[in-house]
Amino acid sequence: MSGHAAVALDAVTKIFPGGTRAVDSVSLGIAEGEFFSLLGPSGCGKTTTLRIIAGFEAPDHGRILLRGQDITGLPPEARNMGMVFQNYALFPHRTVAGNVAFGLRMWNLPKSDGGARPAGGRGRERRAATRIGGFGAAGCCGAHGSAGARSRHS
Repeated sequence: MSGHAAVALDAVTKIFPGGTRAVDSVSLGIAEGEFFSLLGPSGCGKTTTLRIIAGFEAPDHGRILLRGQDITGLPPEARNMGMVFQNYALFPHRTVAGNVAFGLRMWNLPKSDGGARPAGGRGRERRAATRIGGFGAAGCCGAHGSAGARSRHS
């Protein structure tokens, strides 16, 4: 990595339980005072990368350097930096369908399926989650999806 970078990532990789490779050998350098943006599609690892830099996630491989010093093993409070979290007020104990159902109930929307519950799950909740996109598994836990996925269903 460049000796001029204020923040540098050197081949940083993060693999979540189950084998999801959220960040795959990312190397980059950000100069002192540089305006920097991470852009990419939902679920590509932008928020995970920022969480690794801030120390809220540990990389499985690679290093994080701050002005040339390896801070990979330092806890967040020792890094002298901050992060503003994306919070979409999801209930972490509910599934995606459960979070969608709560919103539908709060809006007092009528059940289009006449109250019937098909074998595949709650009809209107699944249809709403499908319309939002990015929730192929509406039974998964909503609070553990990517930041982009959470934003689409809040």
